[in-house]
Amino acid sequence: MDFKIVDFGYNEDFGGEWYLTLLKGRNFSFLQVEFDWSVYGSGLYLQMSCGYGRLLSFLFVLGKLGFSFDLCGHTWPKGRGDDDESE
Repeated sequence: MDFKIVDFGYNEDFGGEWYLTLLKGRNFSFLQVEFDWSVYGSGLYLQMSCGYGRLLSFLFVLGKLGFSFDLCGHTWPKGRGDDDESE
């Protein structure tokens, strides 16, 4: 069983992404937080949702700065700190 108490890192994908995951299992995580600085700027964007594999999700973008978190949701896709793509 894959389980991590804390997982954090940095990805480069159209800008920088810094992420932190608490209580990360194979399919679900307790809390996932991400800050990013995008190459492409946009206006103001705010999205809040629940359901579809998560208890609560929040996304906020202001220009090139972005912030998002998921509470009790599916673990974010591979490439965010996971080197094994075969699972």
